[in-house]
Amino acid sequence: MKIIGHKEEDFGTFDLDRIQLPTLLFQTGYLTIQDYDPRTKNFHLAYPNKEVFETMIKILAPILTGSLAFDPKAKNIVDHVWRHL
Repeated sequence: MKIIGHKEEDFGTFDLDRIQLPTLLFQTGYLTIQDYDPRTKNFHLAYPNKEVFETMIKILAPILTGSLAFDPKAKNIVDHVWRHL
């Protein structure tokens, strides 16, 4: 469930008008630090557990697909997007 790498300075943004989604999700606990690469100084973020991941899919899938009702096919699309970020 590792999704993305970010630099340390990305986590200090508190301007709500310009906050990036991964930073907001980290600051609210929906993403946690899974790993740190000292060579690149990148933090690798991940969902803390399967339940949080599935909840995020249920929330994001309708938004990303434009559907008001959750469609299981949308989960596959969102999974693919997250894997390739």
